[in-house]
Amino acid sequence: MNTRTTKKVAISGIRTTGSIHFGNYIGAIRQFKDFQNDPDTECFFFIANMHSITEKIDPEVNLRGSRDLVRAFLASGVDPNKSTIYAQSNIPELFELQWLLSCFCTISDLTGMPHFKEKNEQGKKKKIGATPGLLTYPILMAADILGVHATEVPVGPDQEYHVEFAVKIVREFNRRFGHLLAEPKASIGTKLESLSGDGKMGKSTGNAIPLSVSDNDLRKMVKAGATTRVRLTDAGNLDKCPIHWNHQVFSPGETISWVQQGCSGASISCFDCKMRLADHMISETAEVRENFRQQLALPDDNFDEILHEGSKVARKIIAEVTNKAKYRLGLKFF
Repeated sequence: MNTRTTKKVAISGIRTTGSIHFGNYIGAIRQFKDFQNDPDTECFFFIANMHSITEKIDPEVNLRGSRDLVRAFLASGVDPNKSTIYAQSNIPELFELQWLLSCFCTISDLTGMPHFKEKNEQGKKKKIGATPGLLTYPILMAADILGVHATEVPVGPDQEYHVEFAVKIVREFNRRFGHLLAEPKASIGTKLESLSGDGKMGKSTGNAIPLSVSDNDLRKMVKAGATTRVRLTDAGNLDKCPIHWNHQVFSPGETISWVQQGCSGASISCFDCKMRLADHMISETAEVRENFRQQLALPDDNFDEILHEGSKVARKIIAEVTNKAKYRLGLKFF
């Protein structure tokens, strides 16, 4: 139940860790317009630039990424007149709310998070210790979600457990201090695997396809993708083939059947399979890529203004939730 509005409330944010890529679009941004076009849903889409600094990041990359994410949102059909677009760093009350919420979870909750375990192991290999920022990342994400009374959270599959963590906090807070916080649920997007077969497509692993990519460059990247066949007469292993994985995201059922039968029966070449995938990837993303390139040509001030105005709207709502939570906890402003 939402105490602020009778509408559903959707929220999603993306980190500013580099160039905007296909993984961002397929995994999250592509869903945003559908939520926006639902008249019964109020939408908040934010730039997660505070989450970004839990890893080493170039300040210029963080700033440029903030503006380019707004460009990507607009290129994908998000309308700032219909949805609230804002920057996490513009909302100081978020971090006050994060502190309040941190008192409703345990250290073991945080150290048991798959995201923390993965990043911590990666850091150990590089002899880099985990920071409190990395450990408390899920609490800030909970504050992002709960601060606007979100009920719908479009996320990638690897973020679902963070939404479940937020639900746990909601239930504990509401049980002890009365109903205030809305209980969210995750809307799971598509996980896009890299063409090289080394895991999820992402900036940190260097296997991402930029959203601004040209048709020719996209075709070259698909052509260079990994397969499981050595010789033309070999049957492919569909379960381990990144080209097949991407066909399942971009291609229609007829093409997927052609791939599965032809690859497992060694009756089609990997080159033909890749070029068919490239055709579908090009056609599926043609409009958003062209829109994004047009947005990249516009001055940064346009996008700063969108973030400024959206942040005012979001801050008012998040401050109200934070103040109500403080009141429930006996934290009066004296």
